[in-house]
Amino acid sequence: MAYEMSQTFNNELNLITVITMIAIFIVVAITFKSGIIPIILVLTIQCAVYLTMGILSFTGENVYFISILIVQSILMGATIDYAILYTSYYLEHRKIEGIKEAVIDSYNKSINTILTSSSILIIVTLIIANFASAIAAKICKTISQGTLCSTILILALLPAMLAMCDRFIVKKK
Repeated sequence: MAYEMSQTFNNELNLITVITMIAIFIVVAITFKSGIIPIILVLTIQCAVYLTMGILSFTGENVYFISILIVQSILMGATIDYAILYTSYYLEHRKIEGIKEAVIDSYNKSINTILTSSSILIIVTLIIANFASAIAAKICKTISQGTLCSTILILALLPAMLAMCDRFIVKKK
């Protein structure tokens, strides 16, 4: 069974990654009526997923196949909301402000919501990880780590990415 899983793991993970990215891309593209914004948001969250898996690998922790699939799906679904929130504020502020002011004001408006929501997910999954069985504990701990990575990237990387791509995402009058 382990041999079969090792032979199919990469294909299944790649398929699930692509399907998840496409589904989220479509929803975000429809929401923002843009092709660039979903690319930025999906890549930011997918980066957090890969960063989480990299951290697990470097620390030598065992990762169950099923936990990677579950974590990827949950992180993409749950933490994309934080990126959508920040981006919505950014676009709203860009209608009346310059790039720098929009980045700062969007940050100020969204940071409490992002930190509250992400903190709840991080703390709850860490608590559950301490009381759950092995595989459930691993999944919860990985979700917690992934949420932390996503939150950091959204707060540190996303504002810079939006500012850098501003001319492609802000409609000129």
